[in-house]
Amino acid sequence: MAGEDKKSEKGYTLMELLVTAAILAVVGGIAIEAFVSILRLGLRTKALRTLRQNASVIMDKVERSVRGASDVADCGIGSTTLFLRDNSGVTRLFECRDGGVVLTVGEGTGESLNGSDVTVGECSFSCQQGEGMVVEFDFTLTHRLTRVEESYRTFVSQRNY
Repeated sequence: MAGEDKKSEKGYTLMELLVTAAILAVVGGIAIEAFVSILRLGLRTKALRTLRQNASVIMDKVERSVRGASDVADCGIGSTTLFLRDNSGVTRLFECRDGGVVLTVGEGTGESLNGSDVTVGECSFSCQQGEGMVVEFDFTLTHRLTRVEESYRTFVSQRNY
């Protein structure tokens, strides 16, 4: 029995265990990286959806107000405010301030048009006289958590002039 071959013993050698552990570590690292990438993509997609929803609300309010305005104060080029008055005398003031677009109707208090998870960066109104007043509105939205940023621009023509 002293001359028996040791290869007949059951079990794994240290080298086999080390090679298996190294392969599992590489495969695990790749799987974790793929999972993290999928999570980041999901967060970015959600942030973009939030930005686009906020942009839609802001642009809708500005567009409706400009189209229904009987008077648009000439805001010049690159102004941070836009003052409108409708046929019934109600005034609307849009302001780019405090990290948002703020709408004040009449003598009321200002209401931020963007959500709390979004900030408004660059924001300006430019007015040009044509057939009625044409308002150009440029603004940039940034998602607070992910720092995803998108720029928007719209042109609106006054209808009730």
